Amino acid sequence: MKKGLLTGVIIAFIGIVFLVYNNRTILFNKAVDYTKLSKANKHKVIFTFKIRQSGSTPADPYYAINTTIKNNSKYKVKINLEDFKIIGDRPKYNPKPTKNRTLTINPNHKVEITNLFNKISGQAILGGNLIAYKDSSNILACPDVTKSYTVKSSDLASVSKSQISSILENEKANTNNSISKASSADDDTSDAYAKTVLNSFVKVYKKQGYLNVYKIKLTVLKNDDNDSYIFKDQQNGARMNIIREDQDGKYMYHPMVVNNPDSIIELQPLNVSLFESKYNAVKSIFSVTYKDNKKQ
Repeated sequence: MKKGLLTGVIIAFIGIVFLVYNNRTILFNKAVDYTKLSKANKHKVIFTFKIRQSGSTPADPYYAINTTIKNNSKYKVKINLEDFKIIGDRPKYNPKPTKNRTLTINPNHKVEITNLFNKISGQAILGGNLIAYKDSSNILACPDVTKSYTVKSSDLASVSKSQISSILENEKANTNNSISKASSADDDTSDAYAKTVLNSFVKVYKKQGYLNVYKIKLTVLKNDDNDSYIFKDQQNGARMNIIREDQDGKYMYHPMVVNNPDSIIELQPLNVSLFESKYNAVKSIFSVTYKDNKKQ
């Protein structure tokens, strides 16, 4: 009797051990979304972003990002490539991933993704950058995505919290502006914005007496790389509007600092050939012609 009871206890114990082990096996075999991992396990998943120049336009070089993900955790980790984000200071132009498949990465394995992001224009990303997965609670890196180099998620510890906060605050502010002013003159891709630029330039130009000529045509230029009316100075990062002046069969380009029309008084016309070699500018439909100081 005692022997039978002891045998039953042993069998039950073995069953419990097997059940616990089997449940843990099922748990570890089930893929876990990266965002559901604990903070400690997230640190064990290393993201490496290799940024390189992949081409150029007349206005600006553009860049691509290859990514390697190394899973050092004990879990299978699930990652949707479509959920990677580049956060910059102009959310309207933040690049989107080129991939949309979901990966499952086994423990102690790695995967490599070529061109997770591609054709990232320096004209589109003007400020600091963050690479995140899904949202700002999963920041992976704080690179300058317009420079060729390699950055890892483990490097994030050396980035100040204030720098990350500043980028996120700019992103939030510009997102709110885009929502509330999408159809206004503050949207630098809108017709209203282009008209405001032209009117501001004409007002200052007229005040200086530059329209008191036989015939002059002024046209707002559009940046064909980011579909806006803003050009970034490649030396100092200043944001400029550019006005083309046609007169007597010749033309020149006038820079005007964004939101500062009076800057045209101090700034010299641009070197035409140099500007055209560096920027992909096109004439917009917004122009005005004056003859002897009178609008035609």
